Amino acid sequence: MASYAQPVFTPIGSSHLGRPTLIARYASLPELRSAIDTLEGQGVDGDDLTIVAPADQLPGGTERHRTDSRVLSHTMVALAVGVLGTLVYAAVPLGFSAAVTNRRYALALWAVYYVVIGWMAQGIATVTSPELAALDLGASLKMIMLNLFDAVARGRGPRFSTSIALISITAHAAVAIALVFWRVRKAQQTGVGGSS
Repeated sequence: MASYAQPVFTPIGSSHLGRPTLIARYASLPELRSAIDTLEGQGVDGDDLTIVAPADQLPGGTERHRTDSRVLSHTMVALAVGVLGTLVYAAVPLGFSAAVTNRRYALALWAVYYVVIGWMAQGIATVTSPELAALDLGASLKMIMLNLFDAVARGRGPRFSTSIALISITAHAAVAIALVFWRVRKAQQTGVGGSS
């Protein structure tokens, strides 16, 4: 039920500091959620809504440090795995491009390796050793994320340790970077793009 009421100040640190012009009180959180859904369905933006409590009923304090710390650590782990994924998905195709000078062949070779070899490694790993699935770069990144967050994978894919996945990713990136250095060195020795 909406009513004009005494202004209620929002808690310190709120993004909506000020006096609300209209206050609605609800007996339970599910009723509040239903009202918010209805308002949003009528075109009211969720950013225009603020959930407040009367000044005398605000909690004495909230312990956010632990939650904030956990969220930050999870975010940093996810970012680190994202950087690792960016490295491997940029370095390995670059390595194929360094190994094969024709762009079409290099792209085809990368696609065959990523799709065909990766899927074959996954299939063979389900009946033999699960560590063989680490040849699939996507599976390695997935296992790192799952193992770091103690999550359970859906599906039937083989599970292997984070260390095996990291070894696979590091080996892929190292070989790819070595191929790039080899190609650059070879171009330098033949005088391509060199100085006079």
